[in-house]
Amino acid sequence: MYHQINEIVGGYYGRKSSTKRKFSRVDMIQRARLDFEHRMYDPCHIKNLSLSGMFIFGRCILKKGDECTISFNRTCSATHIYFKAKAKVVRTTGEGIAIEFISMSFDSYMSLQTTLLWEADDPLAICLEIPEECPQQNSFTGSKKSKKIVV
Repeated sequence: MYHQINEIVGGYYGRKSSTKRKFSRVDMIQRARLDFEHRMYDPCHIKNLSLSGMFIFGRCILKKGDECTISFNRTCSATHIYFKAKAKVVRTTGEGIAIEFISMSFDSYMSLQTTLLWEADDPLAICLEIPEECPQQNSFTGSKKSKKIVV
């Protein structure tokens, strides 16, 4: 399906910007919970989300490389979504922290995709960025095999 859509739109949406970003960010305001080894931030607020990470609003006493578990719940239409992933801090600013996903279950990856498609101004652009295999394929929790992503 990716190749069919890519041919229709002429590859326009699949182009990457000149930034270092792996995937497009989707702006959203969503409550989340960050659990670090000795500290919990609950609630904290997601500013934007992508397939590889998110930006969290707020002042946190954290440093680059700190690892955490992030989780959030939401309801899209009649569907309840639960997301949980291992992540690490990759950047801190006065506005908040950027975190990158390290590992997650297959179900959480599906929840992430659903949330991105639901919240995106241009769901087709997000759809075209979704790789055949999860970016964290070697880190799936609860599975020894990588799973193909079907769009």
